[in-house]
Amino acid sequence: MPLTGLFSCIPIYAMKATLQVVPVLTLLAMGAPQVAATQESGVGPRIHCNVLRLHAGTDQPLSINASDPDGTIREIRVRLMEKACNACSYDTVWEKSVLGQEQFVIDDAPLANLQVNAAAKKGEQSSTASEYALSLTAIDNEGNSTSDWVRIFVEPPDVPVILTDLTVFNKPISEGDTRSLTFVQEDSLGDQAQLVVRLDGVQLMAGYGDQSRSVTVESPLAALQPGKHILSVAYKDSVEGRGIREVAIRFTIADDPALAGTSFPLTAKSQVIDVAGAINRNTLLEEALLWASSTSPESGKWPLIISLHGGGDARHGIAGVAVNKSQIAYHNERGHSVMRLYPATQGFFDVDELDALLDYVVATYPIDVEQIHLMGFSMGAQSSVNWATRRGHRFATLVTSAPYHLTTEKNGSVLKPHYADRARQSEAFFTLPYRAYHGANDGWVSGSQLLVEELNKRGPQAAEFILLGSTGHAGAKRRLFESDIIDFQMSHAARAARWRGNHD
Repeated sequence: MPLTGLFSCIPIYAMKATLQVVPVLTLLAMGAPQVAATQESGVGPRIHCNVLRLHAGTDQPLSINASDPDGTIREIRVRLMEKACNACSYDTVWEKSVLGQEQFVIDDAPLANLQVNAAAKKGEQSSTASEYALSLTAIDNEGNSTSDWVRIFVEPPDVPVILTDLTVFNKPISEGDTRSLTFVQEDSLGDQAQLVVRLDGVQLMAGYGDQSRSVTVESPLAALQPGKHILSVAYKDSVEGRGIREVAIRFTIADDPALAGTSFPLTAKSQVIDVAGAINRNTLLEEALLWASSTSPESGKWPLIISLHGGGDARHGIAGVAVNKSQIAYHNERGHSVMRLYPATQGFFDVDELDALLDYVVATYPIDVEQIHLMGFSMGAQSSVNWATRRGHRFATLVTSAPYHLTTEKNGSVLKPHYADRARQSEAFFTLPYRAYHGANDGWVSGSQLLVEELNKRGPQAAEFILLGSTGHAGAKRRLFESDIIDFQMSHAARAARWRGNHD
């Protein structure tokens, strides 16, 4: 089956019932612990508040979407909550609801009167101002309900704001839509530094310095196939300590039968997977992006590379996930037939959830189970090791860069027991072709070296430790984008088959 047909026929479930991030600069909503949901695992509705570009005094609407795989939505309820300084509980500012609709657009400037409550540079909650939150509830026709709680941080007006016509994303967009989108970064100090736009993880346009004041993307929606998609924007000014802000707009392309069979370009071949819906349980994972190269495999089965992000990117969740440009170019230059999977979390990676996601991907897409490769950076590297220790037989290779907490302490000389005890690990882990990269200036570097030494004592010396001189923790991330890592992964494609042949 050609890839375009494959992706168009895959059912993509409703987006996960949580809003982890709703920033935009003068109004930045960050994830908070969710209110306990009354729904059982895999049953009941999901609710999601679309990300909007907001600033103090904004008159932009608030769009809330809900869905229920087992029926229809009976009611959506939204409350704006405020906790005054030194108060013990939140009070309701306003409450609104709608019956019998899956989308609730509140267009009477519902957040216009929020007062500044956050520090100008880093967005921390002020100790002398009110706290704000949105309480969201969806109820289906069987009485099942799901709730979500979203903290809101309001920053002073001298921070950059991205302005664009977001009303386009408040309802499904017709397939083949040719409109262009313009993003304008305004800043009272005139110190814009960066503006990057990505569609389903693939970069469309970037501007730096003066060129980041305005970025126009020509017809970015025209080639998208029906289903769920994510437009993400990263932006930054030059204020020290502020950092990059990354936000995501989730939207739907409606199916147009007249365009069936249309050939789509590369950027259309990123598929958004709602993990909670896919694995039928509530999960720490948000969504995942599944990208495919432009060359289909002759066998019909696709190799898969799984990439787990670091803890720093967990601040942004799916908005911070990017399909690296150099990796795209190298795959296409070499004619690789490959898919790349990017799970996203705003917490930590759980091995059981990752395993369930992989089960879903293998069952839903034509993946070559003998050619599944695992890699990760920082937290994602540690999670990759944890996953491989328990499920090593699932992977053809492992690549990590700068994993932390492999040793009992920083700069430690002793591996944690579950990394050193063979009885607690998958036997396949000790034979897994493994490259462990680590910066020489990283305090956790000893963990990678000790793990490789331990694996090579017990296995066929398939592990290699590569020290990155004069590199710290953050700098080690860039090493994962080099083409020789792809060559390493592709050269071990048959490893899993050989291992199973020897151990079945």
